[in-house]
Amino acid sequence: MVFFLLALLSNSVYSFSILLLFLIIYTVTLIGLFGSIISLRLRSSRKLLKTLWGWTGLFFNNRVYSIVTTLFLFSSAGLPPLVGFLIKFLILLIVFLGYTNFYYFVVVSLLLASLSCFYYIRIIKVMAFNKKNYWLYLSPISYWNSYFISLSCIGLILLFLGSGLLINFFILILL
Repeated sequence: MVFFLLALLSNSVYSFSILLLFLIIYTVTLIGLFGSIISLRLRSSRKLLKTLWGWTGLFFNNRVYSIVTTLFLFSSAGLPPLVGFLIKFLILLIVFLGYTNFYYFVVVSLLLASLSCFYYIRIIKVMAFNKKNYWLYLSPISYWNSYFISLSCIGLILLFLGSGLLINFFILILL
């Protein structure tokens, strides 16, 4: 949310185009992430896993699902070389080059992004590195959830592959 407000704050033609790209990328990422969170249900009662500790050892139970969820979490956190990093970098670049009065906002947003990255990495740690003494029997993912998760993953990959064109476009505009 900080980066969205930063793009609105810079108030230039370039910031509004980057803001539109930011909304597209984060919509795709959040559809996939929330779709993956909603689709984890217990087999016996069809109830959602309510705590983070229910995700313990998910990597050993379903590797593809946990890798895709990790991709969504890393993109939301803004870790390079994913598209979430690219769009956050472009927003910070526009704010940094656009106005000299907003340097403090750039520093504060970087600190907040690194703090939020800790929480995303903690979910991945629980999912992939903690081992369970018992196994949860999870129900299969429904057709529609798997469809939306797959489309979001393909969308993130396509946005990542097109990110080189985006970087070149914005470098040409800024120079």
